[in-house]
This record gives sequence, structure tokens and C-alpha cells, in this order.
Amino acid sequence: MKDIALILAAAGEGSRFSSSAAAPKQCLDLLGMPVYLWSVVAFGLNPQINRLVVVTRGDLLAQFDATIQNFTFENGLTEIYERVSLVEGGATRQESVYLGLKSMESQPPDYVLVHDAARPYISQDLIDRVISAAIEYGAALPAAPVTDTIKEVENGFVKNTLKLDRSRLYRAQTPQAAAYTMLLRGHQEARSGKIEVTDDAAVIEMLNEPVRLVEAGASNVKITVPEDLVNSRVLAEETLGQINAFIASKK
Repeated sequence: MKDIALILAAAGEGSRFSSSAAAPKQCLDLLGMPVYLWSVVAFGLNPQINRLVVVTRGDLLAQFDATIQNFTFENGLTEIYERVSLVEGGATRQESVYLGLKSMESQPPDYVLVHDAARPYISQDLIDRVISAAIEYGAALPAAPVTDTIKEVENGFVKNTLKLDRSRLYRAQTPQAAAYTMLLRGHQEARSGKIEVTDDAAVIEMLNEPVRLVEAGASNVKITVPEDLVNSRVLAEETLGQINAFIASKK
């Protein structure tokens, strides 16, 4: 069985969410649980994930540890807490993921998944399909097809309608997965070249290695603005029901 780890990127400030928010979006309440905890539980319940590295801000480390411990102990999921390690993140998502990778360097896993804490509705099926594709091809990411017309905008006005073949365009999601050594090498080369990337598949592409696309639906949404919490309420209730069913099945 492959040794598979998760890096949960939860160190962001969430600048697009709200400058007046009392807490970063990954810490906001979603049906009684902070947003980041949904991902901790989902990946923790997956039998293929052996380690969960949660990367967050230094001032949130103690809060995250207490919250994860309390939830897992209260729900009979102590084995999840035992697999969690907390790592202080950096100034950017890219830096935080790199620090998460480096934290495992002394005992490297075979494969690593990187997931954004702002995507709380991850399904077990998608986790499994991404892992399977990464093991078969070396790296994989979930993505959904682009269906809208794309406009180029300048100063609030449409400058151009891009004539793109939408059948070839996809919106990248997480979790993105790759062989640990490959992903670490990609991040190290990006750092050496001072190259900024917005996702982890990009560093694999820089190495000229293939990244397998895994079809994903619309449910794996990202919480970006306050309205996303409201608009995804039905999805949140469905996902919470699935989490509760998983917890009940393990008791």
C-alpha cells in the first residue's frame, strides 16, 4: 500500500473574502464547524491518507490544534488527530505548500495531495479518483470544463471576446496530487528561479512531467466571497450528512 499524505493549505488571509471579517475565511463557521475542519475530517476519514499536514498561520496553530483535537475526540475519531501535524505557513500559498513538503522530508511519503482549505465540500469519490490517477500517471488534478464565454476586460470595460476552443479549457481545482519527490523538486526549482505559481500542477508542468486531468463536477466549490457560504448552503448540508454517515459507520 502506498504511503499517501495530505497538505491542507490553510494559511491564507482571504483578501478577496472581506477586509472586515473577524477571522480568515478558512476559520469561519460553516454549519457549526470551521471551514478548514471539513477538509481535515474528509481526508482523515479516507483510508488511503496516512498523514495530514495542516499548514496555517503561526498565530492560529494553537487554535487549530485545540479545535481538531476537540472535534475528533468528541466524535470517536482520535485516529485522525493522531495523523495530524501542524506546520506554520509562509507569506504565500506557494511558500506554505513548500514548507508543508519540507516538514515531511525526513520521512517522505510516496505521494502527496495538496488541497485548499477553502474547498470544504470535497467528496471521497473525488479524493479516490485523484489518488488513483496520480499513482498511475505520476501527477493528477481535478478540473471542471469551462462553459462560459471568456471576455478580456480593462478598467471595467470589455476589451475583447477571446476566441478560445472551450472544449480544451478546464478550471483547475484541488486536491492536486503528485509523487512526493517530484512535487518537492518542482517547488524547489520554482523557488530557485523565483517563479510564482498559483497551483501545484504548474510546478509539475515546469518539469515537463505529465499531469493527468480528473473530471470534477460543480460541487467542489471554493469559498471565495461571503456569498459563497450562503449560496452553497444546500451543498453544505448534503456534505455534512455524508460526513456524519461516515462517522456513524466507523463507530
